[in-house]
Amino acid sequence: MRRLRVTIAVLAIGAAWGDAACCRFARADESPSKIKSDERVVFFPANARLADQGAVWEARVHGWIFEPEQGDLLRAVAVDELRKMLDLDPKETATKTFESRVRLFLVDNERGKRVGIRLAGETFVSDESAADGHFAIAVRIPVEKIAGELKTSRIVRYRAVLDGDDRRSFAGELHCLAPEGVSIVSDIDDTIKVTEVTSKLSLVRNTFFREFRAVDGMADIYQRWAKQGYDFHYVSAAPWQLYEPLREFASAVKFPAGTYHLKRMRLKDETLFNLFADPVEYKLAILEPMFAQYPERKFVLVGDSGEKDPEIYGHLARRYPGQVEAIFIRDVTGEKRDSERYEKALEGVLGGKWHVFGEPATITWPKK
Repeated sequence: MRRLRVTIAVLAIGAAWGDAACCRFARADESPSKIKSDERVVFFPANARLADQGAVWEARVHGWIFEPEQGDLLRAVAVDELRKMLDLDPKETATKTFESRVRLFLVDNERGKRVGIRLAGETFVSDESAADGHFAIAVRIPVEKIAGELKTSRIVRYRAVLDGDDRRSFAGELHCLAPEGVSIVSDIDDTIKVTEVTSKLSLVRNTFFREFRAVDGMADIYQRWAKQGYDFHYVSAAPWQLYEPLREFASAVKFPAGTYHLKRMRLKDETLFNLFADPVEYKLAILEPMFAQYPERKFVLVGDSGEKDPEIYGHLARRYPGQVEAIFIRDVTGEKRDSERYEKALEGVLGGKWHVFGEPATITWPKK
């Protein structure tokens, strides 16, 4: 059965790239459980928003606690199944890239753990972590407590609360978004990173065996927008297990920092099949609440034609016409702007609001 689960997981990752409710929020007077020396905590960057008529910054810290996989049995099974499925040369699965990425799916998720963070002089504690090791922490900070930090950056950092003799550091960040402004919502695969999702073999190779490669020119466009003060949100159907390599890739090639919104998946239960779920439903479940939380913000939606980004963005533009400022779709399927697909996906959206592009250098928004 375990062998079957690993095999299904590998196939699933090659077949599809929501965020289900994580945990109940804990009381701030609770103490976190001990994080053992062989356990790790990863915090995912998240948005904070003003509440209580601008008196409080409110956020949902989201993280993952797990014990890295140390044995070779599960890894050997995964390698063997993947090699058979793709008819791979054994040398291809003997690389450090493959080793590091496949291990992310074979960790021992820690259920029932409490994680505390220290932020702005206060301690906040999660409820018990779920079966997949994910946890959430409700955070409310009076604006004056972080006003100094926000003078130089919109990012506020925090750290996990550890035992006194534990010298490790697990840090996270909150992106404090003003009620007004411009948010860039960006897909990842085939929008900023070459993945080739339309070919399952190429998708698996580009995900597990090769160093991540940026779409030429996209970082330049995003850097230009960052200099204009725009905020970034990277939304993808890739699983959270790939967050760290994705974040390292984005940082290395100079994509602006932003929040990440990926998909939850665990090998041992039905959440594995989240990877097969319709990306339309998954992405709308992330983006529609974001639009509702920031009704005065403008959104620029950037994606590609490989999956359902045109359909998702068309829906959002029709539902929130005053908030969607522009839509950019990177062409990876060879469909022309006047194709039946685009006419249907973006029906009712003003023609000057959406654009299909091949070369990022052709993006001239916003007009000077």
